[in-house]
Amino acid sequence: MTIKIITHWLTGQDTVPTDPVLVRDGIWAVKSWKHLQVEPKADSHWPFMLLALCVMASFLLPILAWGVEVPVLKNSLSRGDIISESDVTVRSMPEKSISPRVLRRAAELVGKEAHRPIRAGIPVYDSYVRTPPTIRKNGVVDVIYKAPGMTVLGTGKALQDGVSGHSIRFMNPNSGKIVHGEVLADGRILVK
Repeated sequence: MTIKIITHWLTGQDTVPTDPVLVRDGIWAVKSWKHLQVEPKADSHWPFMLLALCVMASFLLPILAWGVEVPVLKNSLSRGDIISESDVTVRSMPEKSISPRVLRRAAELVGKEAHRPIRAGIPVYDSYVRTPPTIRKNGVVDVIYKAPGMTVLGTGKALQDGVSGHSIRFMNPNSGKIVHGEVLADGRILVK
């Protein structure tokens, strides 16, 4: 196989010819496909060095090309699944094939929610995961209305998913009015 690759590199031919042929100024001589022999010129040592370099490259290239480790999932996940530490493993991949949007650390995956189905063994892009919402769409939520000198507690129906610190829309079930409020870390909505 190495000779086939070398002859392709030196001559541009995909197959080793069956007829005796001299390859590149008589340095390599191919006798036949069945009895493949390499005969160097009597006064030249560099063909052996080239062969040794090719053999070394065949061992080193995989090491050099697969140098970046990225987290991947052990098993495929569905949309809405929460990623745990046991779901993540590390895989070496070529640097050139990794997008800047690929998550590089396992910690960036653990605790996140799959925003779409994710296959096992592939790099995970930042758009594939999200922080799990504190409040789920169509869920019943506790609402805190704050005004100077008074606080009113009530309930509402969330009209969208929401994470802590973000504003979402919810509906007052008594009046049917749509109101905006800030999601708190404990899962309640604050309206000022």
